[in-house]
Amino acid sequence: KQQSEAELNNRIQDYENRLKELIASYENKIASITEEYEARLRELEEKLKKEKESLSGDLAEREAKLKAEIAQLKKSVQEKEGVISDLNDVIIKRDGEISNHKTT
Repeated sequence: KQQSEAELNNRIQDYENRLKELIASYENKIASITEEYEARLRELEEKLKKEKESLSGDLAEREAKLKAEIAQLKKSVQEKEGVISDLNDVIIKRDGEISNHKTT
């Protein structure tokens, strides 16, 4: 009876030892996987940061170009308004000359 009890205790101890080894093995695997994913996450965060910076630069460049185009268009409109104003002056002057001519 004592021998079978001792064998049973030995088997229980073997199972406990194997279970501890398995747990340690899985803990190591989990730690390794966690490290890999954390490293990958850092890489992706860095990539995202660079993409954001790139987009910001692209947007700033596009904004500057659009502002330059707007300034050019405003200048062009002002020039055209000046031409129209000059033409109006000429029309008014000629209209006045025609009116004077008719009355004479």
